[in-house]
Amino acid sequence: FRDQAELVQRCTDFEEKYSQSQTELNQVSAALDDANALSSSLHAQLDSEKVTYETVLRLIMLLDSE
Repeated sequence: FRDQAELVQRCTDFEEKYSQSQTELNQVSAALDDANALSSSLHAQLDSEKVTYETVLRLIMLLDSE
C-alpha cells in the first residue's frame, strides 16, 4: 500500500513539473514572438531609412552636377 501511495505521489510530482514546463515553454514562445516582431519592425525601419538616405544622396548628386 505504501508503494502505491509513493507511485501516486510521483505521478502528481511529474504532472506538476510537466505543467510548469508547459508554462515556461509558453513564456519562452511568447518572448520569441515578441523578439521576432521587434526584429521585423526594426528591419522595416532600416529599409525605410535606407530608401530615404539613397534618395537624399541622389538629390545631392543631381544638385552637384548642375
